[in-house]
Amino acid sequence: MTPQLLDDRPDELQRLLGAFKAGRTAEALAACETRIAECDTDSKAWFILGLIAHEEGRDEDARQAYSSSLFGHVYWLLRRRQAMYLRPENPHSSELAEPIWMKAFVQAAARITAEDGCAEFGLAEEHLSDADAPSRGLFWLDSKGQDGGVRRIWLVDAASALFYLLRTNDFYSTCLGNLAVTLRRLGEQQLAAAYIREAEEMRPQQL
Repeated sequence: MTPQLLDDRPDELQRLLGAFKAGRTAEALAACETRIAECDTDSKAWFILGLIAHEEGRDEDARQAYSSSLFGHVYWLLRRRQAMYLRPENPHSSELAEPIWMKAFVQAAARITAEDGCAEFGLAEEHLSDADAPSRGLFWLDSKGQDGGVRRIWLVDAASALFYLLRTNDFYSTCLGNLAVTLRRLGEQQLAAAYIREAEEMRPQQL
């Protein structure tokens, strides 16, 4: 059964954000912790916990909450829109060798693969033989057949579906920006600067 996220309940989401802004942090905290106990990938619940932790100066907790929020956001885009079945090429211009959204893609797709009972999920590496050259750099999914056999599906249908889905609104860039501010407070200036650059690249107006 698909859980109901705060994204599915906009009135409740606005109520909790309003409670946080009005200083009723205990109310918002309790509700979000309940949501996460029911669904540990509820991105908006994690985001509000990040706001609370940041305001209270609990920077490590804020870091964990914002990171979990980013993962949950990516997870449900993949789960609900099936973006994991499209090739996640990397069209960004960030100085990061591997952007946060790509790392989240791999982690979320691996979790979905396990949840759905598939055999394995992975990436074709550069050391493949020449015969396999067209598959280099592509993600694959091994699915189990009724006969117990395994069939490999190459995820090659389109370029970077997730990259574009993340830019349909400003949640991803806002959450990543908040994480960058937290990292600055923790003294991780270089990583924070890289995250800020990625957050700027992912803003919707750059479409």
